[in-house]
Amino acid sequence: MNINPLMSHPRIKLKISSWFHHIHTATQDVQKLRVRQIRCFTSLPSSKQQERRNDHNPPAGQHLSRNCLVTGGASGIGYEVTKRLVQDGASSVTITTRDAKKGEKTLERIKDDLNVQDVPIRIIETDFLNPDSITKLWTALFDDASKRVPVDTLINCAGLSQSKPLVATSTSQIRDVLQTNIEAPVKLSQLLLKEYLRLGTKTKSHKQISSILPTASFNIINISSLLATRSGSGASVYSASKAALIALTRTLVLEASEIRSNYPYLPPFRANTILPGYIDTPMVRDFSSLYKGQLEKQIPLRRFGSSVEVADAVMFLLRNGYANNTVLNLDGGLSAV
Repeated sequence: MNINPLMSHPRIKLKISSWFHHIHTATQDVQKLRVRQIRCFTSLPSSKQQERRNDHNPPAGQHLSRNCLVTGGASGIGYEVTKRLVQDGASSVTITTRDAKKGEKTLERIKDDLNVQDVPIRIIETDFLNPDSITKLWTALFDDASKRVPVDTLINCAGLSQSKPLVATSTSQIRDVLQTNIEAPVKLSQLLLKEYLRLGTKTKSHKQISSILPTASFNIINISSLLATRSGSGASVYSASKAALIALTRTLVLEASEIRSNYPYLPPFRANTILPGYIDTPMVRDFSSLYKGQLEKQIPLRRFGSSVEVADAVMFLLRNGYANNTVLNLDGGLSAV
């Protein structure tokens, strides 16, 4: 056996012994710290432990138990979101559509896609260009409600596109885009936030709330657009309306937090935004094959996204109890270009 002669020197031996002593002491300190952390967590009051659990949602595969309102739920992204909510066990899903017949066809299509006889979907014909439509929609939701909260999750999918230079856009076209894309989400968010506040003033404990609210949190998810942060010629009003959704989301997070600070037994109220890039929906199906090919070349993944992939993102945000004020780019990498 070859032994380094330096290792047998008395001073070297002493230093090595000292090093091992320090390493052993440090290891013991770390182990003690871990034990203290574990004891600290397990000794939390039961109310605090419950609060931590309430901030989490069921993992994938478990029922959501949510009462959802999906605007524009009869086609495109809204359709896939609606179908996915039903598939994952939402207690109820209300969808808005401007055409009730189209809504009925959507209902039958979802039944066929999921191979089921019945689904917990309700269709309410709603035209966001009508100033009274939102009040009528909310009244209809609460007229059929018992003591339970009829809506705890709002997913704003309805949208109106624009493909004209601003100088060629009429006043009525500007109004229509803004009413659909930002005014409707603002009003619906306001109504849900008021319901959250009402729940706080009418209840006094976690137990009382759980009897009327089956889910772990209130949620708003706004479907914005990559054009909210990336310029696009001919989409000035559309881009402005989608950028406003990001600002709305940020403010909702703060105002909901202020309400909960006054009523700490309330469940969390979370708000998040998704920024889809080019998604294969009816909005882009009028593109010529040449134009679509040019756009795909700009995208690092070299393809448009699908509505199913946006629905996946929605479900992630609903299930992740720590997602709040998230701005989720879903654009195949286009935002990096």
